[in-house]
Amino acid sequence: MIVTKALAKDTAYTGNWCNCIRWAKAHANRTNTPVAIARARPESRTYQVLAEVTAEGVRMLPSPLELKVKQVSRFYGS
Repeated sequence: MIVTKALAKDTAYTGNWCNCIRWAKAHANRTNTPVAIARARPESRTYQVLAEVTAEGVRMLPSPLELKVKQVSRFYGS
């Protein structure tokens, strides 16, 4: 099962792809800050940031940015 997270500046949300996009749109509209959507397999040591959500909409990134799982866990919890 793939883990999907919406990563904002001070909070994060874990769910499926559609729920993360929905949460990120609401958070971006409320706070006017961008939210990154990242995915990882459970055995993987990196998350791939695949999309960015802002108040204007969703933008898929042409080349995924990789974040270490430890780095994400340190800032946002598990």
